[in-house]
Formats: sequence, C-alpha cells, structure tokens
Amino acid sequence: MEDPKIRPILERYFVIATLHVLEQRGKHPELNIPGSEKLLGDYGGESMGVPFIVFADEQGQRIVNSNRPIKSKPAGENVGYPALPVEIDWFMTMLKRTAPTLPKADADNIENWLRRASSR
Repeated sequence: MEDPKIRPILERYFVIATLHVLEQRGKHPELNIPGSEKLLGDYGGESMGVPFIVFADEQGQRIVNSNRPIKSKPAGENVGYPALPVEIDWFMTMLKRTAPTLPKADADNIENWLRRASSR
C-alpha cells in the first residue's frame, strides 16, 4: 500500500494510520504502541494476526475490518495483506463500504495494482 501508484489514491479518501502491535513475536516489544493490543481487540483483530486492516469513521468506530466472512468461522478470516483473489475481493468490498463515493476509475486502479502485485 506504500506504492506511489496507489498510495496517493488511498490518501485522497482515507487517513492512513499504522499501529505497531504484537512486535514481541518479532522480539521487539519496545516497538509496540501503548494501547495498540487493546485497540486491535476492540476492532476485532484479537488472535487474527497481522497485518490487520480496519476502516473506521471520524469517531473511530469500526466500519469494516479485514476479517473476511467465512461460514465455518464466526469471526471470519483475516485477509492481512490481500494477495489471493478472494482476499483482494474482500479488500475491495472494504473500500467500497467505507468510501461509497470512491470513483470506479480509482477503485479499478487499486484493484488492478493488487492483482498485478499478487501475480509476481
């Protein structure tokens, strides 16, 4: 999502914030942002792994997260960085739910970039 081809598109419609959480798994707990684990749980990402993506409204209320609905899993399945076709489909659903006025051309640019990146 840092790619200069899609980052400007995302920044037009979203405020992007990154929280460092669960860094103890990588042996760097000092990198965790205080309170990030609680926030991860509040947004539905507890025990889902990282990266975990959340789209929230101006008040910080979750609109949608990266837990793709799965019938056999009540909490869904975290798509993390969307690479598989079903994950990219869910990410695009997330974008459209959060920014319903996202122009089709911008959505197509993001989706095409993700699909090309996943085929590398």
